[in-house]
Amino acid sequence: MTPLPGRYLTPSSHNNRRRRKRARRRGFAAIVVIALVAAVVVWVIILPGAKKPVTSSTTSPVKAASSTITSAALSPGSSTTGASAAAIPSTSTSVATDLSTHSAQLSGENETPALSTSASGTLTLTVAADGASVQYVLRVNTIAGLTAARLHEGSAGATGSTILTLYGGPTMSAVFTGVVTSGSFTAAQLGGPLQGKTIADFVAACKAGSIYLNVGTSSHPLGEIRGQVG
Repeated sequence: MTPLPGRYLTPSSHNNRRRRKRARRRGFAAIVVIALVAAVVVWVIILPGAKKPVTSSTTSPVKAASSTITSAALSPGSSTTGASAAAIPSTSTSVATDLSTHSAQLSGENETPALSTSASGTLTLTVAADGASVQYVLRVNTIAGLTAARLHEGSAGATGSTILTLYGGPTMSAVFTGVVTSGSFTAAQLGGPLQGKTIADFVAACKAGSIYLNVGTSSHPLGEIRGQVG
């Protein structure tokens, strides 16, 4: 029997057509799902990897600049400017650090001639950071009748002119232990051979062993304890 064409298909033929259409739809849907999954994989894996060269290209100039500055700072023959030059201490800072602190240990044995006494003392001189002044602290132990304390120009064993009076009275009649005097002085206060000189000149004389402190008492007006500043 010849099958009927078109709309005169039998029910079984209609069912077969529906099944084929559904199968095609399922196949198309599966293709769409696979395409979406592939697109997601490309986005997650491939695209983030493609950003890496951009990151490295933006950071590498900074690293290169840092390496250049470091190399310039470490290279003996290179010159530095800008930020790298700030790491180099200035001349004024180096001078201030070089001046630093000086001191003298005071005793009767250092007097000329030497004296036997239980008194002793310490003088500390600290140069200001700008090199314009000097702070001083004079401490003594068991000294009686202290009258004066003066800085002199002169080497050990010799006597010299007064360049600055650190303590000029009143006389301490009792036995005293502690800080006699403290304060600061500038170059304008220097006298004797250092009059008109600078603090740098004073420091140079201290380093040369040409400055001493002499402490006088009622019993020994010319000096009971003495020490070279170094």
